[in-house]
Amino acid sequence: MKRLLEIFEENNNRLSSIRVMNFIIVLTVMVNWTIANISSGTLQSLDPATLTLVLGSMGIKWGQKFAEKGAENGPILEGNGKG
Repeated sequence: MKRLLEIFEENNNRLSSIRVMNFIIVLTVMVNWTIANISSGTLQSLDPATLTLVLGSMGIKWGQKFAEKGAENGPILEGNGKG
């Protein structure tokens, strides 16, 4: 079980709330989509709002990773200190 929970941890072994949020969003969408497909008997397409929700949550994680890399390497744009 510990091994399974490691997917929610960052490099510093702390729980990542963004990863947990993404997992909950994707799991909820997939369960609801599966139930809709089974109950209708046909393959349903995802509506644009649901697709936007899933892609948006993934985009937030990507943006966070990009921002964290920038914070580790210093500011992206550095001025020369002159006004």
